[in-house]
Amino acid sequence: MRCKACDVILEGNELLRKDRVTGEHLDLCGTCSAHSDDALYRPDEAEDFGAEEFIEEMIADYGEL
Repeated sequence: MRCKACDVILEGNELLRKDRVTGEHLDLCGTCSAHSDDALYRPDEAEDFGAEEFIEEMIADYGEL
């Protein structure tokens, strides 16, 4: 299975991750899940995080697709 946000292949622990509120599987990698949590629970900090920085971080973590 792949991450819904960045399309990388999910690892075993990422496949088991569930939403705290709904109990549904997130289908997000650790990086995307962390950014999603920041946006939900710390919106003031998430506003400072731009798309370009996110893309650069994903390339650094997983390489070019």
